[in-house]
Amino acid sequence: MTRALLAAPPPSCLRKRTPLPGPAQDSPAAATATTPAPATPTEGPTLRRHDRGPEVAELQGRLGRLGRWPFPQRDHFNRHLHDAVQRFQADHGIVDDAPGVYGPATRRQLEAMTS
Repeated sequence: MTRALLAAPPPSCLRKRTPLPGPAQDSPAAATATTPAPATPTEGPTLRRHDRGPEVAELQGRLGRLGRWPFPQRDHFNRHLHDAVQRFQADHGIVDDAPGVYGPATRRQLEAMTS
């Protein structure tokens, strides 16, 4: 019988109390560690070679306003557009997007210059 008493878990009054997670924590560091970082809103689609659509034509138009797209505006992301985006990125020090890919960083810079 003594053996059974030793193997049994301690009564609830002897168990350690674990604080519940939540806003009642006293430490500001603990609060920031559990708060998720705000998500960056998507500003538009990422465009790359072989993409098609009105977003591609808009990109060509914006580059055209800066004198960086001498070709007709068509809705096809071809090699020429890839090269134009890559040159734009290089000229403005954009390294957050892959070279020649019209991603969020490139979009922000180009839209800021053409809006």
